[in-house]
Amino acid sequence: NAITASCGPVEMHVGSATRGTRLRAIAGPGVTVRFQANGDLGARMSAALRGGLRLHRRVILIGSDSPALGAEHLRRAARLLRSHPAVLAPAEDGGYALIGLARFSPRLFTAMPWSTGSVIEETRHRLAALQWRWCELHRVWDVDRPEDLARLDASHLLHWRRPARSTTR
Repeated sequence: NAITASCGPVEMHVGSATRGTRLRAIAGPGVTVRFQANGDLGARMSAALRGGLRLHRRVILIGSDSPALGAEHLRRAARLLRSHPAVLAPAEDGGYALIGLARFSPRLFTAMPWSTGSVIEETRHRLAALQWRWCELHRVWDVDRPEDLARLDASHLLHWRRPARSTTR
């Protein structure tokens, strides 16, 4: 969806060299694969966003666990970032599936209660404390628990057609 959205360059941040090598092979043309920074989720997100903002005016970060985010969500976030310093897509579980920034502050990521139902609310408080205006997209679901896999399967978001096998030899 990130490529389909055509909002700008696409980077995939991965956790290990082995995984990164495999992902580079399937990422396809136009996708830059980078290795994540060390540290907790906040440190990794912070490094990716800060690095992106050194190269670009606006950056959108999404997790690999948010299949419900479509190209239209990313395009809307990109449009909103033209007039707002931050955009969020809240997740049903109290976190967020997307954060877009046109400026950076480490306060958004340091000592955050990650993987809890209070992440989006705490992020809103921090944005308000920074006196940043932000917009929010519609709430989406993500895949965090085993029961989310049934929803993912039922959504057909990951189903694709395999190429037909050739019968000629």
